[in-house]
Amino acid sequence: MKSSSKSHDHDSIRLDELAAHLADELSNLLQLSQTVQQALSDCIFAEPPDAETLFRLQSLDRIGQGLADLSRLMQYLRADLPEEATVPIGQVLEHLHLRELADRFSRQDRGAGPDRRVICGDVVWL
Repeated sequence: MKSSSKSHDHDSIRLDELAAHLADELSNLLQLSQTVQQALSDCIFAEPPDAETLFRLQSLDRIGQGLADLSRLMQYLRADLPEEATVPIGQVLEHLHLRELADRFSRQDRGAGPDRRVICGDVVWL
């Protein structure tokens, strides 16, 4: 097991709190997925998308449904996790590549999700 060199070395997070964090993050991702769906539905195409494209766009709805299910599952699991069960927060944070996400996990007050300034930005079409 790798040890963290950060200040979180000796801090722990209760598993029920971690499950709550995960449920909140899944809900935030669901909202982002719905925002993308709405943005795509507002797009005006030069010609209507073909059946294959429409089929692939439906994947966004499946992503949203999956995120909603996983969020509900995490809330359910949270209720059954013993309060005394903990994991080192440093080890949890080591698995998160997005700094903003790691920062939200390490805060006691999770807030309402991603900072709006971070999720707003220039769109680059590839």
